[in-house]
Amino acid sequence: MRLTLRTLLALRNRTLRPEDEQVLQAKVQASSYAQQLLELIQSVLSNPRLSALSPTATGPTDDPNIMAEYIDSTLPPEQAAEVDRTCLESPLHMAEAAGAHEVLTLVLKEPAHFSPQLRDRIYRIGQGAQVTQEGAVENVSPHPAVTPVSAADSGAFMAATRLKEEEQGTPLGDSLRDERIAKAAIAGSREWNAADASEIFGDRIRATRVVPWLVALALIAVFLFAMKQAFSPLLPNSGKQVAEGSGKDAVPLLPGTEPDELETEQPDPAKEPDTPSSDAVAVTPDKVSDEPAVGDPDKTAAAVPVITPPAMETTEQSPPPPAETVAPPKPADAVVAAVPADRDGKMEENPGDDSVQPPPAKPPAEGAEVPPQPVGVATTASDLGLLLSLLPGGNKWSGLAPESPVADRTLVFSPPTFRSQLTVPEKYDLVLMGGTRSRLHAGEQTTEIELETGKLLVTALQADLSVPFQTGTQQWELELVPESGSAAVEASIFRSPGADPRIQENLLEVVNVYAVTGPLKVRLNGADEVTLETGQRWQKIGEGAGKVDTLETPPAWIATPAPDTIAESARQNLLQLLAANQDLELGLREATRFRKAEVAALAAETLCAMGKCDIYFGADGILNEGNQKNFFQDHVAALKQRMDLNSAAAKALQKDAETMDAAAAQTLFRLLWDYSPEQLEAKADEELVAMLDSPQMPVRILASESLRRITGTNLFFKPEQENPARRKTDIKKWETRLRRGDIRWEAVPIAGQ
Repeated sequence: MRLTLRTLLALRNRTLRPEDEQVLQAKVQASSYAQQLLELIQSVLSNPRLSALSPTATGPTDDPNIMAEYIDSTLPPEQAAEVDRTCLESPLHMAEAAGAHEVLTLVLKEPAHFSPQLRDRIYRIGQGAQVTQEGAVENVSPHPAVTPVSAADSGAFMAATRLKEEEQGTPLGDSLRDERIAKAAIAGSREWNAADASEIFGDRIRATRVVPWLVALALIAVFLFAMKQAFSPLLPNSGKQVAEGSGKDAVPLLPGTEPDELETEQPDPAKEPDTPSSDAVAVTPDKVSDEPAVGDPDKTAAAVPVITPPAMETTEQSPPPPAETVAPPKPADAVVAAVPADRDGKMEENPGDDSVQPPPAKPPAEGAEVPPQPVGVATTASDLGLLLSLLPGGNKWSGLAPESPVADRTLVFSPPTFRSQLTVPEKYDLVLMGGTRSRLHAGEQTTEIELETGKLLVTALQADLSVPFQTGTQQWELELVPESGSAAVEASIFRSPGADPRIQENLLEVVNVYAVTGPLKVRLNGADEVTLETGQRWQKIGEGAGKVDTLETPPAWIATPAPDTIAESARQNLLQLLAANQDLELGLREATRFRKAEVAALAAETLCAMGKCDIYFGADGILNEGNQKNFFQDHVAALKQRMDLNSAAAKALQKDAETMDAAAAQTLFRLLWDYSPEQLEAKADEELVAMLDSPQMPVRILASESLRRITGTNLFFKPEQENPARRKTDIKKWETRLRRGDIRWEAVPIAGQ
């Protein structure tokens, strides 16, 4: 069981199982920090000066439901870590968590205990005390129940009638009083009539309610009218004319006719002309009247002429079409049937049509050399998330679309947290894990899959499939015996802590081949063939010989990962941001400024793998963004992976750091190397602790991560904290470990482990 704040609260209140309690007690005795934390919990609970949290607090950990889920151990890990940090920083939150946990433990664990005297006293309170003194006051009989007074029984509405009757000497009749009392004594039970309302409100009831609405509507109407008059020059044409122009070139519309109702009759050469109606008269366009037809519907229908289409150019192949007449429309639907032709007798083209056909491509000149087209060696999957490609000899990355071909010798890269699938037809399927860089070559070459770094999964589509591989400088061959045989291949670079990555000899290639669905065979040039059964691994380190061992459990990255809401949301948001940008690098750089920290982190790690490490350094770099505190470990791992790719990549990263932050470039680059045990003994541990108080956040981040990799903990140090006084408390913990000489590697990294 881990030693956390929640487990300490459970240990303090004795809610753990006996075996877990013994384990935690041993850990607390071995940890001075845990003992100090228990003392802190006791001090905040016994401090009477601490007040409660403000009910109007809006912090992420101020919600009572968050604290309840935290105590109940149902809060997600990322939110639980945030509550831990808040409790360690704020005594109020610490007191709330500890106090609530203690109260719940007492309530749920055992019933409340009270003395017999208190119990008897409570029982006596229920019976009531008997007064025996001589001067005791006799019990007074209760008052009779008073009937609630309603609006009908209050007498307010009968005041005028009562006054008149009293003036006339006639008292209010008993029958009227009995009738009023017999009614339900409920407020509002009496219905008001017009006389009652007029007696109370007078004649102002309608004016006081309606006048404000009328004034508001009038003001809105005036405002809308003023806006219409102000923007009327900018409004589009009202549509009273079909074609621009004046005089006889303008075709007027009939009243009530919209421009969308116009129809242009086009002659059909293959269609025989219909027999014209007896009352239809064929006229030419130049005889269209300039005056619109208005007035009587019958006269309107008669005034609309039947327009014949303009004469079309004839050729020898197509005879001229006969003139086609159109019957006049009905009076209710009278519209102009066609638009007159222009001066040349041709119909005017639609000026709003943007469908412009591109000019035909010119054929290559005779004798000119035609550039070779790239050969597609694989096809991306239909559900491809994000897969980047870099053509041979190119320097500009681009994204591959789903179901698109992958050219020969193209470098493909699957960004972090993505899983990209490729298919080589009739041979095998490839799944590239996040951070994998690979090249695919044509089948006739000696190498078919070149894996620079990363992890991939190969699944055969046929039996006895042989796939030539190249990892680093080593060439070997993988044979999948069954038809659905599957193998996982991992290629990585190992560098000893403290070694200079700019020297290629310090970088060691490590290759692991896992038999997911065996059997499979591995043939290395100049070595014997090795057969792997399901669950076995073949490992080769540097120039050494390969070895075979059996794993109890396969690596976790082979199986499909469990759903992660935050990671999935980051991937989807990044894809949406990149969809609107044609330039991939520009889109990723813009995504690093996205409001969601997980999206910006994913974009920055992708740029780093592409070789654009300058995004991390400088005043506006990712390492200077405090909102990236939850992803500092991932950012440092991305920088180290890029630096260890090869010596050229390490030099390029150093150059990017010098370009963006020349003052701290050497320090930052050196911190990425880590420190060997010998260097730590030579006062390198003192330098690391001193860098925790650096005024530059990137230096504090890299120093803190280096200490975490060495010791396995960061002692809750917050490198994003800009206040030196608040950092001092956490730095004192590291200074204590420094004096004891505890800043040493728990386990020195070894290649292949």
